[in-house]
Amino acid sequence: MRNISAKKVWGQIKFDLIGKDSYRGVTLTYSWLANQFGHFSLAFVSTFILYHILLHYNSVTNPAFWAGISIAAAWFIFECFNFLGPLLLNKSEHATKNKSGSYTFQPDWKNISYDTITDIMFFTIGAFTMSVSLAFNNLFYALLAIIAVVIYPARDWYLTKMYQQAAVYPFQFRLSQWNNTISDAQKKIIIDFTNTTETGKHLLIFGANKAGKTSLSVAIGNERSIKHHSCSYTTAMKLISLFYEANININTPENLDLWAWRNASLLIIDDVNPGVALSKALIHPSSFFSFLNNDSFGKDNLSTMKKNNIIWVLGSGNCDDDIKETWIHMLTDIGIDINNISCIYL
Repeated sequence: MRNISAKKVWGQIKFDLIGKDSYRGVTLTYSWLANQFGHFSLAFVSTFILYHILLHYNSVTNPAFWAGISIAAAWFIFECFNFLGPLLLNKSEHATKNKSGSYTFQPDWKNISYDTITDIMFFTIGAFTMSVSLAFNNLFYALLAIIAVVIYPARDWYLTKMYQQAAVYPFQFRLSQWNNTISDAQKKIIIDFTNTTETGKHLLIFGANKAGKTSLSVAIGNERSIKHHSCSYTTAMKLISLFYEANININTPENLDLWAWRNASLLIIDDVNPGVALSKALIHPSSFFSFLNNDSFGKDNLSTMKKNNIIWVLGSGNCDDDIKETWIHMLTDIGIDINNISCIYL
């Protein structure tokens, strides 16, 4: 795990709040801030509307108070349904489940619950803020308490988004969304690699075209990013060019410059070879090793390969034992323990 300094967090906040996203794009941290402001605003506005409706009923003695309570309760029910409905009532879209109707990898229920609770708190803050602004009432003290409590998850989620966007994944994807069917043995390899606390682990992913190799590697990396591990995604061609450069970041935007690829606890190397059957590999282990062990930065490159966890998306539509063994042999030549190398074929 790698800590992100308060200076970097403050710099990201300034980047998100100052400037126009129409010319520089939208970051994950900005999207998270906008999402929570949307939760706040939905409850804030709906409380105002309900308050004016309740004013027409003389039987309601404290319309501002009851409007705040009612709207907070309504959004609480909505979020519970949003959480329990799709995930527990077997109504998820096919994209998250395999053909048998079950998850290939179980969702991280704890993380999803944490996200739901955070959303509920922002809804409640919006409802109570409008209620208190309309007429001061006892919800003011509850509002202060919720604001005090929400500081921790807000900081935690903002940091999580920084870890995710610093990895520069080509898309956002979680392990529970990967719906291909694999054997229990390979599934255990993936789970063990995702949850490992050890370093120097290598996972080789072979498979034909459209077998889900890239999405699986991104999903594994994203799960580790969510747990605040420093991860980096790159393609083999891009990485080969970085073998000849100093310890710079894969990313170009200054606000994402949190760690260089050599400092990432997990490195994902995608598109080493295509998933279609070829008579000759585009990148052979011997040529890859020659690029890796160059005269300029070979020592640093070899050290990175030995100490970091790495996912190799190796493709190969005609995968056989010979191809697998050549890559394993290259890794052992680097100095990686054979027991730290795992292979799966999709």
